[in-house]
Amino acid sequence: MIVAADPGFVPRIANNTVNVVYNWASTTRNVAIWVNGRAGTAALFSVSNNTVNTPAAMTGYEYWGYYLQNVTGDRILTFSGNTLNGYGNCDVGLRVAGLSSSVPVDATGGGLYEVKTAGVHLNNYTCTTGWGCAYSNTALTLDGSMPVTMSPAGSGTVVLAMQTPGGLQGGEPLEGLRHGKSSWRPTTMPRRRR
Repeated sequence: MIVAADPGFVPRIANNTVNVVYNWASTTRNVAIWVNGRAGTAALFSVSNNTVNTPAAMTGYEYWGYYLQNVTGDRILTFSGNTLNGYGNCDVGLRVAGLSSSVPVDATGGGLYEVKTAGVHLNNYTCTTGWGCAYSNTALTLDGSMPVTMSPAGSGTVVLAMQTPGGLQGGEPLEGLRHGKSSWRPTTMPRRRR
């Protein structure tokens, strides 16, 4: 039996500071804050005012600060006021995949600072344990209030969007990206349909 949450209850990940100081050797990537799966009748979910710090190098592994995955139907996920301090050690500041809700996720406020490979990485190919892998439209709105900087300056890609499997090294980039900038105040990434 499913019991509804109390009226006004909003599940959230809020007001945390995460200092990453250890690699999990059993995985190829490490993620500080990961939201996976908002579907059906799931309530609005808020990720707000968190800070992720990656002061140590992640040798041999990919490191992602935030990962938002598989929000479908008309479910709502908010992402606001979150900060990543990558210190040149974090591969991806914010990775998103399978955000196909009719209410696109808005990333506002906070900032992604000193990211190594991709400030924001969008991918319309997503894998979920037990469900397999599939293409899924992905939409994310960056409203201009979330700055992104790369480290070292001029390296990496501020916004990277991929339409095929392959992680950071594989796949086919989507059009409309801004390359070669050390910082960017974003506008909107269009929804790509296959």
